[in-house]
Amino acid sequence: MKKLIHAIQTGVLIGVILSIITSLIFSKGDYYPMNPVSFMGEVYYERFNETIVMIIAVVLWAFIGILFTYGNNIFTKTDWSFTKQTIVHFLVMLLLFLPLAFLAGWFPINVGSIVSFIIIFIVIYVAMWIGTYQRNKHLVTEINNDLKK
Repeated sequence: MKKLIHAIQTGVLIGVILSIITSLIFSKGDYYPMNPVSFMGEVYYERFNETIVMIIAVVLWAFIGILFTYGNNIFTKTDWSFTKQTIVHFLVMLLLFLPLAFLAGWFPINVGSIVSFIIIFIVIYVAMWIGTYQRNKHLVTEINNDLKK
């Protein structure tokens, strides 16, 4: 239960911070938890008041936090190869994160935006994977050196 609460808190915190930053950059002094000119932003802002839009955003950010927290459980499958873990994790993250990002109004529905989102996702995923791999490789080397002593 603690892990779930932490996942929700982390997702909401990151969502709020990112929405504040994007509001500061793109709006003229107004705060928007979702991009009001995105397809979903237009849908939400036309049908709901700002409080409901904020609640929708918080729920989506919570789901994103849960996805990324529990998605890492894939790497605990010790009977899987590291390559299989990485491929399954990548596909699960992409296939579940893409609709959440769309519902959060992060990009419009068109092929160009979806392709751009996927490319950005791949670049970020690869960068994080390389960083994690290098860190783990360093830790294994340290442990092996300690065992040799």
